[in-house]
Amino acid sequence: MKKLKDIFHNYWLTGILCVFFAAWAWTKSLHISQTYMVNNPYWYNLKSKMITSNMMGSTGSALSRSNVAGNQLNLRAGYGANEINSVQAVQLSSLSFDASIPLNSYLDVIFNVTDQNLTAFRLSRSSLFPSMSYHSKREGDFLTVQAFHIDLPTSGKVRVKVQESEEGITLFVDGQKAGVIQNDHFQWAQFGFKTGMRGAFVSNIEALDVSGIKIGTSLENNRDYEKHFIGHFFIILAGALIIAFVVKKIRGIHYSKSFAICTSFIFFLGGLWLAFDYLYFSRLESDWSDKKLATRRIRGISLAEEDYDFEVGRYRVFKAWYEAWGGKSSDIHSFVARFGESKFEPSYFYCFNEKCGSIKERGAIKALDNGKPTVKIGLVGASFSYSSGVTHPGDGFMNVAHKRIYESVKDRYNLESINFSIDQFSYRADRKRILKKVQEEKINYLLLTKNTDFSVIPDQDRGFKKLLKEVTPMGVTPIYLSLQKNPESFMRTNSEVKLDLLFFNKAMEEQTSLKEKEMTDRWTREFGLIVLNPNPYLNRDDHIKNGNMWWDRAHLTSYGYRLYGEWLGDEMTKILAQHN
Repeated sequence: MKKLKDIFHNYWLTGILCVFFAAWAWTKSLHISQTYMVNNPYWYNLKSKMITSNMMGSTGSALSRSNVAGNQLNLRAGYGANEINSVQAVQLSSLSFDASIPLNSYLDVIFNVTDQNLTAFRLSRSSLFPSMSYHSKREGDFLTVQAFHIDLPTSGKVRVKVQESEEGITLFVDGQKAGVIQNDHFQWAQFGFKTGMRGAFVSNIEALDVSGIKIGTSLENNRDYEKHFIGHFFIILAGALIIAFVVKKIRGIHYSKSFAICTSFIFFLGGLWLAFDYLYFSRLESDWSDKKLATRRIRGISLAEEDYDFEVGRYRVFKAWYEAWGGKSSDIHSFVARFGESKFEPSYFYCFNEKCGSIKERGAIKALDNGKPTVKIGLVGASFSYSSGVTHPGDGFMNVAHKRIYESVKDRYNLESINFSIDQFSYRADRKRILKKVQEEKINYLLLTKNTDFSVIPDQDRGFKKLLKEVTPMGVTPIYLSLQKNPESFMRTNSEVKLDLLFFNKAMEEQTSLKEKEMTDRWTREFGLIVLNPNPYLNRDDHIKNGNMWWDRAHLTSYGYRLYGEWLGDEMTKILAQHN
């Protein structure tokens, strides 16, 4: 009798323990399923504000879990080039964190972040972007720069601390003083982290305000954790008791033993899923949310059944589960409402959605009716061409170029510039409508960037040739803008080689110029194509050293777009000098 009593008690105890751990595993899994940057109350990714302009990585930066998986900031996710800012402005006294920085990458610890300026310490393992402290405009221009030397380990983490002292703001790496910004202090402002394309990893963030109070910096979603745990505990307990009772009736197994087996199985499934999701699956970038969802959102199309995959299924199941508990799951539109829409170039942007209104309502740069002949310049491209990444609307390169050209030709011509660019996912669907508008507007010069049809499809030669065949009969002079991508694009494929700017320029010239020159020479002979190359101008040493030029892999900052616009304005002025 005593033996049976011991077994009875042991089975029940085992079952109750399994219920406890199963509730923990499934509650943890539920919260990990909702650990997105879009849901975080303390941090936001500046790239997510570019959702409405469909910039690469923008949707994924909000809806992919990989950039905060494992309770660390993965600044390499979403094509890299991330800027993570605190949601609230605070006055810091210190900021500490663990950092892991890959070769040929860097991490900017940014603070005193306002709409106009920011201050930063750069910890670098890249010869192109050396370690330094700097003040900069939000547009990217450096105001002050102070270089310093630091030897970062080739692997593993370092403990970084930024602290205000009598000297100013001091940087410590593994307890050793690495740099100081003299006579500076923390302001009431935001703070965060910024990287290039190769990114960095940041974890164990601790921030204190001037009163010594700890500032919230958690990357996990722990809202209503206790409520969810208690609810899961009693649901699992009740479910296991019911299943155990049924098994007892059908199989004749002892009630307590059936209960223990059932709860053990629920705990095993919960633990298995938690381990899989926490250690692996949550760290993968969500391809569906970044491409399929973004494309369909812009085009006004819902996800079709054939587009469902494992990640879509996981997202929808856990979303419904979380919302059943009264939680609010990740949502693009709520994020945009919370942080505002993207800042891209809307001042002369053709919109084919009727809700956007006419081009005049969108403020196209239209010519005055003063009797002078009008020269019309059009631009066809994608996100680069409508200047995703600018700090302020109007910073885009076509706006800069237009003003520069106009000052040179205003005595002879009226000047009209129209941007026909749309996101590259929609280009092939809307190309005929774009070409119709080009013809209706009687464009004289059509600027073509690499971000159009001929860069989306594998056969660049065929795609671009088709475009040229369609525009040249309209009396349009096509102009090809041959822009090189971010230097880090090359470094990313050569991650174990230390590169300098001279080596980069030489390598990229050898890598791209032969094929491109062969193609453009042929098109020049056949279609009268004009080829303009901004790379020597953009890659000037003073331009690179005087600001943060690149916003991400394929988009410039306002500083970079201004340089690009100045170059384009001067080149177009030379061309218009020959215009009849």
